[in-house]
Amino acid sequence: MGAREFLDTLRAWKERYDGLDEGDVHHTEKVTYVDTFQDGGFYTLAADVASHPSRMVQHCNVSFQLTGIPLDTQPLRHVFEQFDAVGTGYFRPMTAKAVTRDWLPEPLPLEVIGYLVSHDPFPFDELDLADDEAADLPKPPDEWVIGIVAKNPLRDSDVASAPDGWPGELESSGIIVCSLRSHHR
Repeated sequence: MGAREFLDTLRAWKERYDGLDEGDVHHTEKVTYVDTFQDGGFYTLAADVASHPSRMVQHCNVSFQLTGIPLDTQPLRHVFEQFDAVGTGYFRPMTAKAVTRDWLPEPLPLEVIGYLVSHDPFPFDELDLADDEAADLPKPPDEWVIGIVAKNPLRDSDVASAPDGWPGELESSGIIVCSLRSHHR
């Protein structure tokens, strides 16, 4: 999902609560957004957002994981200033991997309950094709599936449990979000 979908989802908070009793709605929503930079590295935004009309943000954390050492830190310091966070912004070298991948010992079947869809068009203009070659290509879809949302097979399961070293929250979450290796129509 991209930045546009993230913002649309934040704005549609009332729709998430339609049909729920007031006692069933938690006082905050935990949101996390992760995106990559074109030249490498990534950033995360994590916050607690009030589940009532004020939509007040609490405990917001932004983390930039950059490749190399920025020679000019002024742009990042400007971001800190915009959020009145000059005193809490700092730089530190990464001494270990920020993201690790691991595999389950055996595949588990997933019950897909949703798709993560990108509305970004395929960048035909980035292809180095002659006009007649581009005309022969089929029109790309307007939407690409880039991930799935599935019921968590590790939650309350007698069949499987999370491997050692995996986050304990994995066994308590009702859903998991899976990135796909390539995009699909």
